[in-house]
Amino acid sequence: MDQVERARYRKLSVHAEMQELRIMATLIWWSTLVLMIPIYCVILWNTIPPVPSTPDTYPCSRNSIDRIVYARIGKAGSSSLLNWMRRHSRHLTIAFSQNFDGEHILTLEEEKQKIIEIQSKCKPNTLCFYEAHLYYLNFSRHDVKQPEYFTMMRDPGHRYVSQFYYWRTLRGDFGAEMRNLSLTIEDCAGSSRSNVPYGCPIPDYQTLYFCGHGPPCVSPPDEATYLQAKRNLLENFYFVGILERFNETKALLQRIYPHYFLPDENDEGDSTYRFKQLNYTQPQDQIYKKLNQLNFYDTLLYQMSQALFDYHLGSCELRKER
Repeated sequence: MDQVERARYRKLSVHAEMQELRIMATLIWWSTLVLMIPIYCVILWNTIPPVPSTPDTYPCSRNSIDRIVYARIGKAGSSSLLNWMRRHSRHLTIAFSQNFDGEHILTLEEEKQKIIEIQSKCKPNTLCFYEAHLYYLNFSRHDVKQPEYFTMMRDPGHRYVSQFYYWRTLRGDFGAEMRNLSLTIEDCAGSSRSNVPYGCPIPDYQTLYFCGHGPPCVSPPDEATYLQAKRNLLENFYFVGILERFNETKALLQRIYPHYFLPDENDEGDSTYRFKQLNYTQPQDQIYKKLNQLNFYDTLLYQMSQALFDYHLGSCELRKER
């Protein structure tokens, strides 16, 4: 091979090696790029600020409602539900009220003053959420727009037992007096509706929340009180939750009022209701049956609320929990 041939061969060899290096560099570059894309996406995902969530819409959603009153029935899980609501509220638009004691039947003039008090806490052109241990208020008979009412009920017998023992945990004179009474929950369960011993909660406590104020509502409830309570439950309480179905209650609130409550992925707390540890010996089943009979009107309303609850599950496209 002469010198010209050798020079030409070396030149071709160098060119081939350079071409091979270019191909290898290209392959390495593309491989690195393919590996880096997922890492880059993760970094980008974690650095982009989240877009504010907007309410979803469901067939049962009531997005036009701008005034809600939560009539908190005592010893029916209202504190747990309210804590969940605070974590899930769209805080920029919801004004939580200060609570006040409204667990007694008001005169019509007193009812009017309570309505004025609630109205003063609701700013114009904002969503307003008001909560209180307060019997149903009839806004419309005082020429004020009626807000949307909801509440949550509890099995009457279990709620009654809870209140009986709760009174005995209270501080102050009343709690001491309750503890000093030689009275048992069995004594309460064995009494008649017209002769409940002092120290036993009044029967049909939940019925009073639905009846409201003024005639025909009386305490303890009678048949006329129950009929008015039933009418208000059907006509003026759009939704009644069930404590024993706490998770379903929350899911329904999120779908009925999506402009008030955020979805569950925003919850940093425990979403499952846990009944407080009993500080008493749980009564036998027959005692609960007697207590449900003692709270006869509460039991009827509770059964009615269960049926309405299942209706809302269907309209909100939710399945009943087993």
